[in-house]
Amino acid sequence: MRNLLRLFSIVVLLLAATQLPLLAAPANDNFTNATVISGFPTNALGTNIEATIEVGEPLPAVAGASATNSVWFSWTAPGNASVQIDTIGSNFDTILGVWSGTNLSSLTQLAENDDFSDGTNSVVFVEASAGVTYRIAVYGFQGEQGSINLNLTNDVTSRITGTVTGQGGTPPIQGIEALACEFDGTNWVAANIDPACTDTNGYYEIRGLTAGTYRVLFQNGDYISEYYDDVLDIDSGSNIVVGAGATVSNINASLGTASKISGTVTGPNGTTPLQGIYAEARGWGGVGWSAFGSAYTGTNGYYEIGGLTGGTYRVQFMDLTNNYYAAEVYNNATNLDAGTDITVGVAVVVSNINASLAVALTSNHSVPHTWLASRNPAWAGDYEAAVTNDADTDGFTTWQEYWCGTDPMNSNSCLKIDSIELSGTNLLVKWQHAHVDAGIPPIIIQARSNLVSDSWGTVGTYAPSNGVNTWSAGSSLQGFYRLAVTNTP
Repeated sequence: MRNLLRLFSIVVLLLAATQLPLLAAPANDNFTNATVISGFPTNALGTNIEATIEVGEPLPAVAGASATNSVWFSWTAPGNASVQIDTIGSNFDTILGVWSGTNLSSLTQLAENDDFSDGTNSVVFVEASAGVTYRIAVYGFQGEQGSINLNLTNDVTSRITGTVTGQGGTPPIQGIEALACEFDGTNWVAANIDPACTDTNGYYEIRGLTAGTYRVLFQNGDYISEYYDDVLDIDSGSNIVVGAGATVSNINASLGTASKISGTVTGPNGTTPLQGIYAEARGWGGVGWSAFGSAYTGTNGYYEIGGLTGGTYRVQFMDLTNNYYAAEVYNNATNLDAGTDITVGVAVVVSNINASLAVALTSNHSVPHTWLASRNPAWAGDYEAAVTNDADTDGFTTWQEYWCGTDPMNSNSCLKIDSIELSGTNLLVKWQHAHVDAGIPPIIIQARSNLVSDSWGTVGTYAPSNGVNTWSAGSSLQGFYRLAVTNTP
């Protein structure tokens, strides 16, 4: 028996020992411990499992906080080359960033990419110079982790290049986005590659293209958006035919200063700023209202729609993210046809195009979206279905519980009289409400002297509140009492 116990103890200890070690972060988790890559073309393997974002680490400008669990690689170019760096073959959703510099706190971003050509792998392009060291960071998209396959190869893709200036050919404009568009058989749509951005000389390069026919959009909120060659709509744009591995140059643009529409969006009280509201400028195109520009409100509720030409517009506001607030068209209209014209001059800012949005209601029984989301956040995906559900299986649907002031997630929450009491000569009727919304109407108190020959009559109303509600008859009225909801949505 002693030997058996000793054997059992050893087995338990061995099992316990196998559970103690925790997965360590990769050796190249930190910038200073970057994995050194040599040669060209070349490849490196790795992982970002249990990797972290270290203190002071810069994040890619576009991806931002979506870039997580980074690991670092370092590559010194043995010669001048057009280089494609990619994570093709990795088994998770990657984000790729390429930087220059020697210190984590002072790196300069050269390129970044999240998803290339509708995939989860990342691809960037760099003009490498002999002897220059490039810092390559591989991130997981929003916490994704897995095995990394990092490739550095010759860039054999096609390109479109050009220069963007102000009207008249000067000065060069920095920060203009150049976006390649391709025809999908029905419409011109953005190609599945990252847009290029002009540098201090106004120069841009759209890289990663396959052979095909493209049109190019130039846009920036401070300038009037246009398509090559000097047109405002893509259907009137000029085709740019690109061969395999070829570079098409001198696809240039001269942009005029744009007009803007700005304002502030608040909630129903007219003072609380609303963040994340979509504001869109639309103009009459002869058949319908066409979109010409858009923006989202910031934390202070402010928006600014840029890139506009002089003309007449209408602005609509929509809560696309949460659908808590009802859509509205300036000035307090429910649709574009009923909206107010906004006349915009050339190179001007028209301000104070403001909106105060009402709480959105379901089309089924007029229940506020905000109330539904506060009761069960999962309902935010389909408010219309939620109002007809009976989540707590008490026999009453969500919309009925809203108008009764009861909790749709608690089967014990019911609209019922809890007690009828005498206080001196006053008769008190007491009941409880849970999660009452300010928009529901008063509760009716009804009474009758007997249940056989008499009929119910209204003896009072009461605006409900959360918790115990007490209605006083003002005198002692003998009889039978009940509560009634005054709304029949």
